[in-house]
Amino acid sequence: MRYVKGILLFLVCFGWLGVQNVQASSESHWTDVSKTADLVLQLTKQENLTEANQLLESFNHTWQNVNHEQSPFFDTESEQAISLTLQQAQVALQSSDMEQVERVDRVTTFRLAVDAVSNNSQPLWLLSETSLLKAAEELKVVAVDQTSDVFYQQLNEINRQYQVIRPALSIQAASDLYFIDTQLDTFLSSKKQLDVGARTAYAAQLEEDIQTMYEEYDQEEADPSLWWMIFTIGGMIIVSLSYVGWRKYAASQVKHQEKEKEKEKM
Repeated sequence: MRYVKGILLFLVCFGWLGVQNVQASSESHWTDVSKTADLVLQLTKQENLTEANQLLESFNHTWQNVNHEQSPFFDTESEQAISLTLQQAQVALQSSDMEQVERVDRVTTFRLAVDAVSNNSQPLWLLSETSLLKAAEELKVVAVDQTSDVFYQQLNEINRQYQVIRPALSIQAASDLYFIDTQLDTFLSSKKQLDVGARTAYAAQLEEDIQTMYEEYDQEEADPSLWWMIFTIGGMIIVSLSYVGWRKYAASQVKHQEKEKEKEKM
């Protein structure tokens, strides 16, 4: 039994060290990628577009060599989101006539998407909560105005902020975004002027949906390596207990056979 316990302890320690080494290597790659994306954003805000564009090209090369499977959120949809935001960021940095606000928004979208792929504890898109909810609250205030112009201006501002974080949200599947997407698209594309009652009801519902989007995000999402350890250790424990049980059964069978032989001699 002590021998079995020793083997089990060795396997647990060995398995844990293996997980830690793989995780450390993966985190190092993702940290480099994330830092590069952040520096691209900082250079863009400083309007140093030439260096930002060169660094973005460097990111593209590094991105090709990262082990994407080590990310807790990486899949085909995530890869498409990163590729799309990367292309949009490249266009923004290479455009000479794009407004600086739009340029920063596009590069920020790229930055948040990269972070969302690699960060499963405190993703950066969560920092948008205060600003977006404040914009939604202001929408309720202007909804009662007799003219709808201010209402639609504020709605466009909400949509602008939302679109910045949208790829990151889709990567982490933070919430069912269908209702928010549909509401914004329906109202912004509609040429029909809504009355005060309809605007007020819509503003209240949109604020509720945005708040739910943040609340539903599970900030305590379990680390995949932790689940791997649970299943691995659990499996080893089951094997160990099965082995011990078999040894006890075999020993009892031997004793039973010895007793039977003694009876036959008598």
